[in-house]
Amino acid sequence: MRKSMSRSKSRLIRAGLAAGAATAMLLAATATPALAAPNALVLSSPSGPSEGGNTITATATVTANDPAPFTAGVTPYVQFQWFGASAAATCSLTYKAAAAITANATSPYALTGGVVITAAADVKKLSTTKLAITIPSDDAASGQNNDGLKLAANQTSAKYNLCVYSGTVATTSPLIAKGTYTIAVPPTITEFTPEGGPSLGGNDITVTGTGFTPGAGAVAGTTATNATLGGRALTNIRVATNGLSFVGTLPSNPSTADQTLVVTAAGGRVSSDDPDNNPATNNPLYYNYSFGLSISPNTAPEGGEVDLDIMGAGFLELNWGSAASAAHVYLVRDAPYTQTAPNSDIECEDVLPIMDTELICTLDTTGEDLGAYTVTVVASGSTLANQAAEDAVAPNGYVESDITSGATFTIAPY
Repeated sequence: MRKSMSRSKSRLIRAGLAAGAATAMLLAATATPALAAPNALVLSSPSGPSEGGNTITATATVTANDPAPFTAGVTPYVQFQWFGASAAATCSLTYKAAAAITANATSPYALTGGVVITAAADVKKLSTTKLAITIPSDDAASGQNNDGLKLAANQTSAKYNLCVYSGTVATTSPLIAKGTYTIAVPPTITEFTPEGGPSLGGNDITVTGTGFTPGAGAVAGTTATNATLGGRALTNIRVATNGLSFVGTLPSNPSTADQTLVVTAAGGRVSSDDPDNNPATNNPLYYNYSFGLSISPNTAPEGGEVDLDIMGAGFLELNWGSAASAAHVYLVRDAPYTQTAPNSDIECEDVLPIMDTELICTLDTTGEDLGAYTVTVVASGSTLANQAAEDAVAPNGYVESDITSGATFTIAPY
């Protein structure tokens, strides 16, 4: 009897354990899953000007769990959530409807509590991983009741979480992607010195103004302030800690007059065509290159051949050859070289461009007059009667008056 009761009790215990395990498995299967971490956003520009209006792209870094965060069923809803020293540097995991945003006196947006909502029309879904977002500006027509993404009084920069939610009407739509975006004062240029220099470049220029960003940029090895002159990048840029000036090394440039300096910083870009970033008060500033060449050697005796090493700019962009219309290196006496009166006494032949800033050529001094010659590089050796015809042959701007070097080579008696 005792054995029978013992067996029955054992069966009941085993049945109870099995039922408990099944219940636990059922609860685990039906529990609400934890929200997945939002996909990180890579922004085409991690910063921009106060007042907004510019457009950036935001590309989600995909994961195995979420390879297509902006898939067909998702309507991206974008907010910029301001954070400062006392605010969390993360998006709220709960969808924040406009009515739920409370005022915050410490935020630059008293009406919106530091949250700026992007109008639906300003968010374009380019693919399942990429959005185009126009940064909110002060636009009452948007119906979003915000002042745009702009700096408050006395601010020079402000950082925002760029938060992308799935859906536009639910009160608990999940956060699906996030990034960080900074606004800053737009840069301006007051002046730069010097205002001109040699076409070979290599000299430093000092630029003063406002809004230049010191420190490392978004790309490793670059600065947060970049600049070009005549479309060619300055190197070795050093920005003052107060952001009011920088020094950079100038590139070589075969162009001459009226070269425009363009500076890009956290707050956007400024061109010396409009140095104060205000078209209403435009006072352009320009840099002027001069075509000085460096020649080595600069003298040789009459009666033999000598190889000249010439440093300048734009040599790889010229069409070298034996044809009259090709580029040539001439040594000229008495009067400047022009296409109407070439006056080319000697040609330095067998031209070999080594790089854009250096070429070598062979000069035969046999039977040539003694004295000093001006070394002149021309884009075309054709004799032309007028400037229009000259421009047709050298449309890239290499005309003889621009590239006459002023450098001399002397044929000596010994």
